[in-house]
Amino acid sequence: MVMIAESDELFLGERKRDTSVVFTAEKTLKVKSVFSDPYHEIELTGVFTHPDLKILDLDPVIIRHPHNACRESVHTLKSMIGEKVRPGLMKEVLRKAGNQGCSHLNTVFKDTIEGALLGRGRRVRHLLAELFPGISDAQTYKLALTFRPELLNSCNAYNPDGELVREVLSASLPENMTFETMQELEEYYEALNSSDAGERATMGRF
Repeated sequence: MVMIAESDELFLGERKRDTSVVFTAEKTLKVKSVFSDPYHEIELTGVFTHPDLKILDLDPVIIRHPHNACRESVHTLKSMIGEKVRPGLMKEVLRKAGNQGCSHLNTVFKDTIEGALLGRGRRVRHLLAELFPGISDAQTYKLALTFRPELLNSCNAYNPDGELVREVLSASLPENMTFETMQELEEYYEALNSSDAGERATMGRF
C-alpha cells in the first residue's frame, strides 16, 4: 500500500457550474446552465418571458450520470413550465418532484432561474444606457428599486440604513423618466425604435 505523506495533496475532483443568458429576437430570455463533476454532466436550457419571467420551456439533458435512474428524473422539471420566477419556486419544484427528482438537476434549475434574473437585470441596464446616456449608477439603482421595491432590505447591500441605499434615495431620476415598471420601459423603447425605423425608411425613399 502506498501511503500519502502529510505534505502531499491528492486531487479528488472538480465541480464546475456555468450559466449564460441571451435576449432573443423573440424578446425572450434564453438561459443555458451546465453542471459537471466526476460523476455528472447536465445541461439545462430554459426560455423565459421578459420581464415577468414566466417559464416557457425547459430542456434538460443528462449527458453523464452514475445511475440509470438519474436520467429518468428529467421529466420532473417539465411540471415547472408555465410557472413564474418567484420566491418559493425551488420549494415548489421539490414538492412536485418528490422522491422522483434529482438534487443535481435541481441545482442546475436553480442556476437557470438565477440566470433569468441576471438576464432581466442586464437587459434593463442596457435599455437605460440606450435611452439615458450618462445615467449614473445611483440613478440605475434607484430605478431598480422603483421596478423591484422588494429589493429594499433584501440583503446587506440594500439595508435601508446602509450607504448604498442612502446614496440611491438621494439621487434624482433622469429627466423625463416616467416609467414605473420594466414593461413600460420595454414598450417605450420598442415604440422609439419603431419610430426611428419608420423615419429611416421614409428618408431612404428620397
